[in-house]
Amino acid sequence: MSRDEATLLDIVNFSRRIVSLTSNWAREDFEGDELKQLSILHLFTLLGEAVRRLSGELRDAHANIAWARIVGMRNHLIHDYDDVDRDLVWTTAVTSFPNSSAELMPWHTNPGKRSTRMTNNVSCASRRSIVSSR
Repeated sequence: MSRDEATLLDIVNFSRRIVSLTSNWAREDFEGDELKQLSILHLFTLLGEAVRRLSGELRDAHANIAWARIVGMRNHLIHDYDDVDRDLVWTTAVTSFPNSSAELMPWHTNPGKRSTRMTNNVSCASRRSIVSSR
């Protein structure tokens, strides 16, 4: 398995964890539980780091995916940790993100396939949807 294939597998796994965890929670569960908030923030950070590790060749081959936005979200969570809008994190995790992460699943069902086919519109979450207004 190439580094890109292994990293894409990580991306799919982080995506699944976010969707799986948040699908069992109500908004109030998330808002009232720091551990739940931290777990989702951490998974989004890992997801962004994994995307950052992908080769430029793979990202260029799948330019329809908003790779820079995903990495930008990671950077904001890491470097501007004191300016994260947790309401937008929740909204991204339960509204925008499940649809986007599902786009990666077809690739994962056949990871040995050399084409690494990916579908359109995987954006994870735009920096705008995760960052509080300034």
